[in-house]
Amino acid sequence: ITSVLASDGNDGKITVTAFSDTYESSYIDLTFSFDINNSILIHKKITITKAPSGGSSVNVSLSNSAQVVKCFSNGYLGGGELAKITTDITQSNYSNYSNYCFDILFHYCYNIYNMNLKYKKFVLKNGIRAITIPMKNTAAITSLILVRAGSHYESKKFSGIFHYVEHLVFKGSKKYPNAYELRTILDGLGGSYNAFTSTEQTGFYIKTTADNVEKGLDVMSDFLKNPLFSATEVKKEKGPIIEELRFRNDTPQTDVYRLFLEIFYGNQPAGQDTGGTEETIRNITQSDIKSHFDKFYNANNIIAIFAGDLSHAKGIELANKFFGDVVEGELAQKLPVLGTKPKGRKVSIKYQEAQQTSFVLGFNGLNIGDSGIYSLIILSDILGGGMSSRLFEEVRDKRGWAYAISADTIIGSDYGLFLIGGGLTNNKLKDALRVIIKERSEERRVGKECRSRWSPYH
Repeated sequence: ITSVLASDGNDGKITVTAFSDTYESSYIDLTFSFDINNSILIHKKITITKAPSGGSSVNVSLSNSAQVVKCFSNGYLGGGELAKITTDITQSNYSNYSNYCFDILFHYCYNIYNMNLKYKKFVLKNGIRAITIPMKNTAAITSLILVRAGSHYESKKFSGIFHYVEHLVFKGSKKYPNAYELRTILDGLGGSYNAFTSTEQTGFYIKTTADNVEKGLDVMSDFLKNPLFSATEVKKEKGPIIEELRFRNDTPQTDVYRLFLEIFYGNQPAGQDTGGTEETIRNITQSDIKSHFDKFYNANNIIAIFAGDLSHAKGIELANKFFGDVVEGELAQKLPVLGTKPKGRKVSIKYQEAQQTSFVLGFNGLNIGDSGIYSLIILSDILGGGMSSRLFEEVRDKRGWAYAISADTIIGSDYGLFLIGGGLTNNKLKDALRVIIKERSEERRVGKECRSRWSPYH
């Protein structure tokens, strides 16, 4: 299926049109209306074109709006049989092949519509907050652990330490002391796993089939509760982290964002790079790593999330089994991000041999508690969210000055940014910036709640 279009008629019914790409010389065009309140599918139209090995095509077209198909929820929500299709079209005209195609398309579209997921939140006895999100249209489970530990919680001396911790927990734990063994077990489950460090949290996730979820959580919970932090690994991991910093700093498209944060927020945690600096990484000791881990990686700073092929009861069971023994501790506190109302504009320029100029224009945005964040997200999409956006049209399509240009929002607990960035032809930098600022000024008139909060600061 290459595309699915859905429209809400505000009458409790959803109209869906699905199109497929060529598959074994077949083409499918399906349109139906679904009454979600009564679980009724009103069969609108289905057209299947099949070119069999014999040569001539077989066309099946059904467009009787009076045909009604009852959707049995057990079939589409609980792994039972597909819904029984009742039709006044005889079997000879309604081939097995088209019936099969209809089942597949309807099942796909129905599950997309039912992505309004019902989640539940609960708190373990030790204080860990947990969220369960059952999803009946998948055979996998994703387990995500979020820790209240990010660069905004770091002092200047220990800048980059939580990213350092993120690396080191994979180097061995009490039950799985060998880093290679730990990774081999996770890889052997056939799923995916990784971690990330951001401004306000560190995240660890593993995605496996439902029957392997406990094996994966056994490994992940152990390296999050009992990491070894051996002196050898602490020392050795300085190298890869410093090389990661150099890689990003040598890449203009990523380094420009680091430079922007430095001048936008200045001398505070919000102005520091998530990965720290070469100097701070070299100076961080094994004792520093252990003390920060012990202080932040406690039950009061952890959220456990389980989404996929599981029930709420199973999610609670997993949370208690693998994280119910995490010790309680102090709730982490960070210094608030200081507002940015400078006198005039600030500009940071880094000269580097390159065939294009990477740039970022940044403005104050909105934080997570502001009612205008959705207006701002829509605004950023209009301005630079895709190939039909204003910036793409004006800078790339009309003038050919850039390959990549976009607008985006960053939303935090007590800060927000609105960013415009991209890579421009070197000799067209000034001209392009004029066009960009003009488009941004035009867009400021869209959404009063967003407009009043922006500062002309870049």
